[in-house]
Amino acid sequence: MSIKSFLLKILPSFRARDAIRVDLKEYYDKIDEKLARLDMKNEYLFFCLQHLDGETDLDTKKRVFLNMPKASGLVSDVQFASNYILSKIKKICDENDIVFALCGGTLLGAVRHHGFIPWDDDIDIDIFRDDYYRLEQLIQKDDELVMQRYYKYMNGKAGYSAKIKFKKSDQFFVDVFALDYISVEPGREKETLNAKEALCEEFTDKVQEIFNKHHLFYEGVKKAEPHPEMDEEISALEKEYVAKYAEQFLTQKPYSHFTRGIVNCKWLRDIYDLQKCEDYLPLENNTVVFEGGQYGTFKNHDGMLRYEYGDYWSLPSMIKPGHDKDFMEYSDSDASLVRELREKNRIID
Repeated sequence: MSIKSFLLKILPSFRARDAIRVDLKEYYDKIDEKLARLDMKNEYLFFCLQHLDGETDLDTKKRVFLNMPKASGLVSDVQFASNYILSKIKKICDENDIVFALCGGTLLGAVRHHGFIPWDDDIDIDIFRDDYYRLEQLIQKDDELVMQRYYKYMNGKAGYSAKIKFKKSDQFFVDVFALDYISVEPGREKETLNAKEALCEEFTDKVQEIFNKHHLFYEGVKKAEPHPEMDEEISALEKEYVAKYAEQFLTQKPYSHFTRGIVNCKWLRDIYDLQKCEDYLPLENNTVVFEGGQYGTFKNHDGMLRYEYGDYWSLPSMIKPGHDKDFMEYSDSDASLVRELREKNRIID
């Protein structure tokens, strides 16, 4: 059979396969659209049933979220111990004129629930880079806590994040994300973002080289785990690229924008992209309630939540712990630590 005859024979089947794929995609898109409309209808009916006379729709949603049942079991233990760490961080920061922002699901929980989202299992804070390094130095002096890098692959990219945790347990922690200012000339936002991302990717490639050197391949770091043998090299690399970033992007004051820091993985950087300082800064202390404590966040935290989550007063599509895949094994010593904290009911003044 000639090549021409062979191609004429098989090409129709390939065309038919592609046509079927297009039809299936359109079919599933229609199903997804119908399910989304059904979800909206069910949510509307749910809130109608909760509505009280004299309430606005938003008042009803606020009351429902605020009165949702608290977590229980393992998630409750993780929340309790992690909140203890957060309260210590707040005390240290207040004593040293450092302001940080609750962010992500922690900020969402503070606004909707005045504490943890009942099914959430971690705490996130944002802090500007100079204060980030100051806090790192202060935590090193604490008798209970340590600030440590945790390494993993995120969306196929080598990376790491900082966690403040108990010295004697890997189970409970607060994620700490550095924010960087950035100079952006009017009309050059896209160009500046692309240049920043190029430098970030260059840094990520260097991190990957260190991963390879220490034989940390994809299958070996699905969880975020400490690898202290890499810390010194990573620390030196971070300082090098923070200096490069400053030289390239911190050239003109007052700074017009801010972004998640250069050393964050791409999926973390994408959360904030480039944000105008005038829209969200300064960080304001003691503006939201979280588990009975007063904490700081962005001056326009409603705008930040809408940027991240859209209509954050809607019911979530899925209710389950969001970060349990990052947990280490919950040991007897972890359980003992929680019991100790609960029994003493230790409160940071």
